[in-house]
Amino acid sequence: MMDNTPRISGSQVSNTGAANTDAADIDATVAEAIELIDRLVEVLDEENRILGRGFPASLIGSTARKSELGGAFEQWVAAVRARRIDLAAADERLREAMVDRSRVLNAAVGENVERLQAALDASHRRLDAVMRAIREDMTQSAPYDAKGQVRIAPTAAPSLRAPLNV
Repeated sequence: MMDNTPRISGSQVSNTGAANTDAADIDATVAEAIELIDRLVEVLDEENRILGRGFPASLIGSTARKSELGGAFEQWVAAVRARRIDLAAADERLREAMVDRSRVLNAAVGENVERLQAALDASHRRLDAVMRAIREDMTQSAPYDAKGQVRIAPTAAPSLRAPLNV
């Protein structure tokens, strides 16, 4: 599998704290972040479709990719917050696109959280049903009742018919 995660270069996200003033670099960084958001939304939408069909969350193989993309986006957001990327210096259309994509990402994340919670709740219900069935089976096959008395095996009700001679 080829790694398609957009990379934000060290000059665009530096640890020195100095703001990057090169508009072309900032525009490229914002464009990469938009691409990163789009990929993350694709992964979330696919996961939401799978969860919507009732599959358990444990059977979905997108967790690693979602974590990778989410981590990269968190780094980008941290760089903006630390003012290592001056978002205000980016092209206005890119800023507007970034805001638009951020709204789309927020909606996809919200839906994903709801669907994951529903899948988790369904898994808990399935587990509770299995455990309840096991407890009932153990209770019914136990040699003693709740009072500690030996259970008498149920017998068939006597029949009023004469036995069949075969």
